[in-house]
Amino acid sequence: MLTAAIVDADWAVRRCAGRGLRRDVIEPDAGDPDAPATFETAVIRLPGSLAARLASVAVAIAAVQPTQYVCPPDTVHVTLCGPIRPPDDAARAVAIADLRDLASRLAGCRLRVVRLTLGDTSVFAAVEASGADFVGVRRELMRRWGIAGRHGPGGVIAGRLLWANLIRFTEPPSSALVEAVGRVRRVHHTGFVPAWIELVRANHAMSAPRTTVLARVEIPSSVEAA
Repeated sequence: MLTAAIVDADWAVRRCAGRGLRRDVIEPDAGDPDAPATFETAVIRLPGSLAARLASVAVAIAAVQPTQYVCPPDTVHVTLCGPIRPPDDAARAVAIADLRDLASRLAGCRLRVVRLTLGDTSVFAAVEASGADFVGVRRELMRRWGIAGRHGPGGVIAGRLLWANLIRFTEPPSSALVEAVGRVRRVHHTGFVPAWIELVRANHAMSAPRTTVLARVEIPSSVEAA
């Protein structure tokens, strides 16, 4: 379980260093579900039952610091790549074509939540992919879409795993919140096979009233791909 080992190493560094969140990395509308949609990105939504289970854990974690924003279950997702820039018709058409071109490389992929942990801007579920080069597809999309630099929750794990945000920080996390994450960070989940990639226009909270699905691209099954 390479993903779990990477996340465990990052967790040890963050916890031992007592690392707090810098205010300059807090997303301005992180805790505002009514903020306008400002970006377009490619995501894979978690199944409803899994999202609900993770959201209930997030609610319990955030109870020690209720000013933090807990992501509703219907917004929990894995980010494949984004945002596309500029978010106009031409760039959008290219992005959709790229997703269709690369979707077959995700055939037979299985996603599994292996840990809960801290990033620079959130508490998130670390997700391990098997059966397909998910991270490789992301990197290819980053290359095609001109997204440079680190992509992910920050720290040593940036760009090396998949994640689903559960709590978005509206202020630096307290020691009590860090300890609350530590008590529940080891999770057991059998995983799921994703069926769709969605290109969405959304705000950082990805709230339902502010999220528009621009395209849905099917991920073929391993049988179809063969």
